[in-house]
Amino acid sequence: MVSSSSGRRVLRELATARRGDLLVAAGLFGWAAPDVPWWWKPPTHVPATPVVLGYLALALAISVPFLWRRRFPVTVLLIALTVLVIRHVLRQNEAAVSAAVLVAAYGLGAYGTRVSRYARWLGWSGLAIGAAVAVTWNSFRMAGVPFALLGAAFLVGDAAMARRDAVTSAIEAAHLAERARIARELHDVLAHQLSAIALQAGAARITGAEPAEVLGTASGCPVRRSPG
Repeated sequence: MVSSSSGRRVLRELATARRGDLLVAAGLFGWAAPDVPWWWKPPTHVPATPVVLGYLALALAISVPFLWRRRFPVTVLLIALTVLVIRHVLRQNEAAVSAAVLVAAYGLGAYGTRVSRYARWLGWSGLAIGAAVAVTWNSFRMAGVPFALLGAAFLVGDAAMARRDAVTSAIEAAHLAERARIARELHDVLAHQLSAIALQAGAARITGAEPAEVLGTASGCPVRRSPG
């Protein structure tokens, strides 16, 4: 029963996580789609098809990979950073891709099991750089905000992983305690039955009766001897 309930719980968690990833990917694409110079935008200028397809590819690059952000958090972050560099070089709006980078940074901290210590280090480094820029260059104080936000995203993701691990450990401990309780109850029942059998066998030896007769007397059912 415990394993069955655990399996159903895992399936529910996977379904919820999948829906969450779909919502994240759809939200990021919805944010990036207005930046694509569609054929009907602006009405006075019809962009070339390769231009439209190129910007559409960039919008898809910062949304579709997030469907696998739990399995490949490092790859998703690298893709988002690459798109950020491209849009910066093209001098285009970076709001949507910046949001994608923050979500990917959170994903690295929350799901990058093998690189969690690097996410923690990157988080504190980002906060330190943001604070240093804000304190040192008064005229460029706002330049430290992106570093601070990036660092905070790493750290929030790392905290989410720590909380999830703690919850998982608590659930596993509860399951182990339940199994131990069931094992103790079975042990007590078997010990009681073995003790009863030993006492009945000892009584049979003392009275000289057959063990079956003693068992039948104890149970209230008389045992008939077979003739001969």
